[in-house]
Parts: sequence; structure tokens; C-alpha cells
Amino acid sequence: MVAEWGGTMFNWLRSRTAYITPERPDRFWFETYSQSARRFRDVVRAAGADVLISNHTIYDGSKSKLPAVGKRKPGDPHPYVIGTAAVQRYLTTVDECAQAGLGKD
Repeated sequence: MVAEWGGTMFNWLRSRTAYITPERPDRFWFETYSQSARRFRDVVRAAGADVLISNHTIYDGSKSKLPAVGKRKPGDPHPYVIGTAAVQRYLTTVDECAQAGLGKD
């Protein structure tokens, strides 16, 4: 089961004029991100996801995993299958990164 986490970067830190307003300061974006990560972690836990892909290939290891898929022989482990615990750790980490951003206020 594959989970795709598509919001790896904190875009509001680089494109402030596109995101930051008096109604939606940094705190809003960090809280929203953290809540989304926790909800998604619960959803993929229930689904039993053991693969994680990202829209940023540097974060999911696709630059090395895709070539490994092409060289994979019958019976070899699949490079993308990292296990349910690793998927949960990844989503916990992105949540904790957002929570750390809340401490910057």
C-alpha cells in the first residue's frame, strides 16, 4: 500500500507574499501543516501503507530507488517497500518539523 505525501516543503517561508496575511500568519500555516500530517499519518496507519512516495524525489529516495527497481531480480526486496513503521516515522518527523516552526513565534 502506497502513501504519497505531497507537501514536503514549507512554501510559505519562501513565497511569503503569496501566503502570509494578517489572517493567516506563519502560525496558521505551521498548525495546518502539523494537523494535516497527523491526520494523514492516522489514515495511512489504518490503510497499512508500507511505501512512501513524495512529489520531491530527493525526499523519498526515488533517484536511487528507480534505478534499483530496473535491476531488481525475482525474489529481491522492492526498493520502495520500507515498512509501515518507517512510513509512520516519516510522517511523525514532518509533523515535528511543523511543530518546531511553531516555536519560532
